[in-house]
Amino acid sequence: MTQSWRQMPAKSYAAGWKKRAVVASLLFAPSKLLTLTFTAPGGEPCASRRATALLGIVGYLGMSGLASQATEVLPLPRDFDCAGYSLSNTKAIGSGAHGQVVADAAQGIVAKFSYPNTRPVILEECATLQRLEAAGVPHAERCLGTCTVDGQRTVALFSPFFTGGRQVSSNVVSELGDKALLVFINASSQYLVRSLAAGLAVSDLQALVRPDGDVLFIDFTGAGSVDDELGLSRASQSLGEWSTVLPPEIHSRMADSLARELDLLPHGSFPGNAAIAISEMTFRAASEVSLTGLAESARRAAR
Repeated sequence: MTQSWRQMPAKSYAAGWKKRAVVASLLFAPSKLLTLTFTAPGGEPCASRRATALLGIVGYLGMSGLASQATEVLPLPRDFDCAGYSLSNTKAIGSGAHGQVVADAAQGIVAKFSYPNTRPVILEECATLQRLEAAGVPHAERCLGTCTVDGQRTVALFSPFFTGGRQVSSNVVSELGDKALLVFINASSQYLVRSLAAGLAVSDLQALVRPDGDVLFIDFTGAGSVDDELGLSRASQSLGEWSTVLPPEIHSRMADSLARELDLLPHGSFPGNAAIAISEMTFRAASEVSLTGLAESARRAAR
């Protein structure tokens, strides 16, 4: 029996500096393929492409097409050595499609144990985080290294264990005080611009925020390049979904903060696809002045 496709909400993407009437329908299949069907104004499909996509979903656990495959929850050691670190008295904090997760709270380290069939995903996530760290991208979790256990499972160590953080949402951000809100806006803008400048976007951005506004971006299993043929769609989806979790009252401030971060970059250094996507972020409640300023900053930075 053929497995049916599960349709995700349609999203609009820019095809250039000037907006076009092009609709991208994202179809997420259990076979781990992401199909992009672009429909022209007349209603006829003008292009269809598929690419393997592993989309992160929640915290350190993640979700992808691999979720459709049966995975066995295996016993985990409480004390073990990995990548030069000795973890002890670890406690399980969850399990997901990519693996099982434990934390050494005393050292502030999270360990993700892959399943036998998800080892490449864990290794790729660690490589992505190490690339971001090498590029100096702030406010992202770090991968301390990987090791192999049982001869069939990969373990990746992440830091920090972000205690006191809550999943970023419109309601959570609205509850922040004035000082904390300023910290959150500046920190998230720094991450967004610097990660895109490093050539990477995450299909489903996930972040935790503390009451003081400190923010940590996590779960990079859905990361991909902004420079390939899917780069514009990937960057647009990432930024578009991020804007929807922000309360309308901070849209103008976020647009202004992003523009300031872009202005700090050398002219001509920002990936073109990222510049298009960030200049057309959907800040519905932002002022025209803020939106124009963001677009101009993106143009100046674009290569």
